[in-house]
Amino acid sequence: MFNNAFGDLAKIHRSGQRQLEEMISSSRFYPANGHADAYWISPAGQILPVKLTHIREVLDAPEAYSFSIEELHAYYKKYKEPIGFEGKARQEIMTILIGRGWVRLRYIRKESRWSIECSVLRKRVKENIWAWAVGHLQANKQSRYDIVRITELDRDCRFIEMTLEEMAGSGLIASSKQSGISPLVWVTCSAEFLDLAPVRLKK
Repeated sequence: MFNNAFGDLAKIHRSGQRQLEEMISSSRFYPANGHADAYWISPAGQILPVKLTHIREVLDAPEAYSFSIEELHAYYKKYKEPIGFEGKARQEIMTILIGRGWVRLRYIRKESRWSIECSVLRKRVKENIWAWAVGHLQANKQSRYDIVRITELDRDCRFIEMTLEEMAGSGLIASSKQSGISPLVWVTCSAEFLDLAPVRLKK
């Protein structure tokens, strides 16, 4: 299934591998504490570990996710739900974020697998997920056989599955000669992400 879905993305040029190694060893790319069970990945490639829940991260630092606190509160008011409740308001906020290019990752312990949700698995999204996989695998080598399921929410929830090792080794990325490898940044919390001056995306 993997080969059918990604075709020529299964090869990585050596120059790209060297560039990735430099990124990981530099201060621009570090695996936080290496043990988070959930993450957000921004459209620009910043990787944010989730401490409690995905929606709590958004509520605690709305500007990092291109929201105002008033906008978020309005969604909860719309559905008459308390702030932070995991109901309809949460679902609408998460749907908006993923539609804007954010990627949601979480580890489902009872199934021993990673769940990754994106809108559409475009080239940049593949690059961002691949970079997360490489960084996570370097920090957690014992996780190499963990199953990863990537679901495209805007394509009838179609999905592909592979191991973390397969994902990191096979690419999920175009060749560096075609697109280059973007310098991704791991951050320790959403508040730190604000220092990176994210661009407010259009709804």
